[in-house]
Amino acid sequence: MSNSQRSDRASIQRRIRKWLEPIVEVICRHILFWESDDKRIGILIRAIHNAVVHATLFAYILAHTIMPSYILMIVLWCIIAGSWVHHILTGCCIFTRIEQRLMGVKTTISDYMLELFHIPPTNENTMGFTICMSTLLFISLSLEVCSRTMININSYLS
Repeated sequence: MSNSQRSDRASIQRRIRKWLEPIVEVICRHILFWESDDKRIGILIRAIHNAVVHATLFAYILAHTIMPSYILMIVLWCIIAGSWVHHILTGCCIFTRIEQRLMGVKTTISDYMLELFHIPPTNENTMGFTICMSTLLFISLSLEVCSRTMININSYLS
């Protein structure tokens, strides 16, 4: 990929972020209407963000062990696909950017995993890790949903 293609992609991602970030922040402020302090809103958004990420990962593990439900996999695929598209289109996580700006910090959810493996948590490393993990989950779950769908179709036709 040439430098001009990279700069074009980055320019498009910046425009999407500039358009999307204020909309998501207004929605978050309306949902968290009782709180007026920016830092506390940022903390609440981070708590909800962490809970959703960890619940999704837990449900992914659950869908492969204790409760292998086709419907659960479809719901998880929708959540993970939306997250993956969001990360690819914006080049970051909008919720993380809002959290960081409101709280006045630079840490992300991914920083702790990067530090665990002695990788410096720079912006590039953090976003690379986030996109790699969401892509891995998206591809693996997509393949599984496709294979289960084909098995269901074959069993229905036979």
